[in-house]
Order: sequence, then structure tokens, then C-alpha cells
Amino acid sequence: MEGRLVLVFIFCGLFLRFSNGSIIPRIINGSNATAMQLPHQVFYDTFYLRDYNATSFWRPQCGGTIISSKIILTAAHCFGDDPYIKALRIYFGAVDKSNATEEGQQRLIVDRKSVVIHEEYNNLKPFYNDIAIIKLPIEVPFNEYIRPAKLPQPTNNYVHAKAIVSGWGASKVIFSENSIIVQPRNLKYFEINIISNEECYEQWIKREYMFPISFMCIGPSVNVPCIGDSGGPLALKEGKDFILLGITSHSVIEPCQTNQPTVYVRVSSYLDWIRENSGGKI
Repeated sequence: MEGRLVLVFIFCGLFLRFSNGSIIPRIINGSNATAMQLPHQVFYDTFYLRDYNATSFWRPQCGGTIISSKIILTAAHCFGDDPYIKALRIYFGAVDKSNATEEGQQRLIVDRKSVVIHEEYNNLKPFYNDIAIIKLPIEVPFNEYIRPAKLPQPTNNYVHAKAIVSGWGASKVIFSENSIIVQPRNLKYFEINIISNEECYEQWIKREYMFPISFMCIGPSVNVPCIGDSGGPLALKEGKDFILLGITSHSVIEPCQTNQPTVYVRVSSYLDWIRENSGGKI
């Protein structure tokens, strides 16, 4: 392994670092990913600071997708209007994000002000316009562990395509007065077919809320995203490349329940917004 390069940032009196070397819960019933398998995938913790004299801590938050050396796409609801989120710690090239010395893993801490939330995001279900951009202060170097996903074609709805869902979300959740959340260490993934908006709306969502074209659904399955997978990718593999089709948004019925569809942000509906808010970095 090459020597580690450590860059120290000062933020609100904290020493933060980006290491160049080499939680939240996970996907229900998924398979363990291997190194270099999903190089577009990231995860981030948020630094929660209620006041400078008392409560402050890092907490696992959400997934995201690299689309350029300075831009990550994620879900707006991962931030909402929470005024106490002050910084993000982003994990690149990771499989076991708890292992800081893992080959290929890099970390970068950025200011909360680097997050751009869609101006028409609705913070209540069904979370219309649930998309956000994280602007990185430096260019992340690409290698076999870290590579961007491509943006989709605007004219293809990708219905019936088999895509990959991935993340560090819960692998098991029991909701009760004392909820149990199982948190595996490794990045997980599963493959799933995309279903049409018409099928998703007619069978699962009808009369609950409007289902715009900017939504997309994956079919009901024993595999399902769970707490902590929000903001992560729904990606199509083409050769060595990945195309980012969707951003994990919300469940149709109850979170983490198998055999129900999951709703994603349709990335192709936001191509203009992404380019306009990326500062020419796409």
C-alpha cells in the first residue's frame, strides 16, 4: 500500500482530515459487496452540533453517488431543515467503512454549506424533489476504487431494466418500543427490476398521493433498502461503467418491509437542475 497522505482541515475548532492511502443500519437480504465492485458508492456521517458547550457528535446518515470529481448526488431528506448539521464526513472507495486502513478507502470532511438542496423539495412524504448535491472542496482522485457513475439518457425510462441497489443501511429492523437495528459492517447490494410508474401507482400507491414522472419504482422483492440506504444509488451496469438511474428516497408503505416497491428520484428528470447547480463541474 502507498504511504498515506493526511490533509488537516480546521472547521469550527475541530481537526478534520482526508486520508489518501492505499451508522446507521443496511440493505435487507442483500449480498456483501467486494472491493472495487461499486466504485461510485459513497456514505457520509453528519456532525451534529446543538451548541458549542454540550451536545455534539458524528452520526451515520446516508448514501450518495459520485458523478464527478467534485460532485456527489444524494437525497434532500437526509438534511431536511435540520439546523444542527454542521459538517459531513464522506467515505469513498469503502467496503468496510469502519476500517480506516482499508485498501482504497478515503475520507473527506466538508462543510454543511457545501450541500445544495432542491429549492422545491417537500419535507413531507412523498418527498417531492428529494434530491441534493454535495459540492466537494477538492477534486477526489479517481482510481480502481473510486470512479463516478454516468448520468442517464433523458429519453430512456429504463422500465424492466435490471439495476443495482447498494448501501450501508439496516440488514434487519424490528420496530417496537425498544427497536432493534442490525448493522452489518460491509457494503451490501442486490439486483432488482425497475417497474413502470403506472404499475407502481395502480397497484401500490393509488389514492395515497400523486405519482409524478420524476419518481421511479423498483419491483417488490425479498430484497429492500432500509434505514441508512437513503440517498444511495439505483444504478445500471453497462460494461465497466455504471449509469445512475435513481436516488433512494422512500418506501411505499412501511420502511424496511419486504415485498413492496421502493420509490426513487428519477435522475433523468433533474439533469438540467444538476448541471445548473454543479458549478460547471459535471
